[in-house]
Amino acid sequence: MPQKPISLGHGKGSIFKRCECADQTRCKHEWHIRYRIDGRPREEGHDQGWTRRQAEGRLKEVNRAKFAEAPVERATIRSVPSFERFTGDYLRGRIDLGKNTQRNYRSILENHVYPELGRLPINRIARNPHVLNQFKHLIDTGFTYGRLKVTRDLLHMVFEEARLEKVITDNPVTRIPLPPEPLGEFYLPTAQEIHALAEAMPPHLSLGIYLGAGCGLRLGEILAANASCLREGNTYRLNHQWTKHSEFGPLKHRRQGEYRDTPISDELVSHMEEHQKRYALTPDGYYLRGMRREFLKLRVPQGGEHLRNAPVSHAAWATAFSTARRIAQIPPEVDTKSLRHFFASTAVRNGIPLSDVADYMGHKDMQVTHKTYKHLLPESLTSMSRVVSKALFQ
Repeated sequence: MPQKPISLGHGKGSIFKRCECADQTRCKHEWHIRYRIDGRPREEGHDQGWTRRQAEGRLKEVNRAKFAEAPVERATIRSVPSFERFTGDYLRGRIDLGKNTQRNYRSILENHVYPELGRLPINRIARNPHVLNQFKHLIDTGFTYGRLKVTRDLLHMVFEEARLEKVITDNPVTRIPLPPEPLGEFYLPTAQEIHALAEAMPPHLSLGIYLGAGCGLRLGEILAANASCLREGNTYRLNHQWTKHSEFGPLKHRRQGEYRDTPISDELVSHMEEHQKRYALTPDGYYLRGMRREFLKLRVPQGGEHLRNAPVSHAAWATAFSTARRIAQIPPEVDTKSLRHFFASTAVRNGIPLSDVADYMGHKDMQVTHKTYKHLLPESLTSMSRVVSKALFQ
């Protein structure tokens, strides 16, 4: 039977296929749209067939035309949605967003936006500068630059959708500037500090320290380390991560099933083999296993029989890392992300191209790599000054 249509939000219509394929998001059949005009349902298709993006684009055109005759300022209409309702409908219609992205957005909204603005009509928020100023102060207090940028981008998307639907006249978020981005300065642990951390970690988790520093893995990727990731030619291939919600998900900035390759040394492969001999793997091949509940009082498991058949949780890793950092007397600025900095910094200082480092690190844009590690390029300023001097004065 044909699958259920995919709604783009309350009152915004839906897209669907007429085929009976098991996974309609991947099959090549054409998309159709369904919407209402004056309370009457209508459907549309295209002679040459619409792709999903084309169908969604056509449906947005229909919605814009449908509201074109409605007053732009709708403050006097009692049906103007609250900010919380409008945002909820909008995010439910964004079926292109991944599960983790949706969770991140909901966390920001529920903890930092809805308490102040959730019940207010969205057009009132857009018109009232006092509310905007109050909210700007709220998001500027205690937010990291990355978190602040995500919050602003989310609000910009929501208010832009409201503008396109003629609920508001302009997008107020364009008047909220981001503060200057902080420079790419961070504490870079030494090799000795990394070895000290690994020594102080519970032995069944120490491998994770070397995976972070030796392969540039994020925390979720460390916890999802699997024997199947090892490939020939000193290659470690990642295709999923273990999320903070204790479930598997796609890699950051990638869709389900997409992967990235990063180099791995023979010494680190040997560490992984030793770890497997001592603690065994889960039936699915995962290395870093959490402690079984009945053995939680044991800081040092004697073998695989004390460990669960599932990866260790983010919270358990954070506790173990914090304790190891204190035991090893490592500066508090060092966290799991510092291990990635060690990997990338070592590569850049030894002449590995930034484009390759960006691929290994899994950055969405090479500009991130460039801004963070540009100052580590070996003698880049000195070399450039010599080249210009030779061309100009010799």
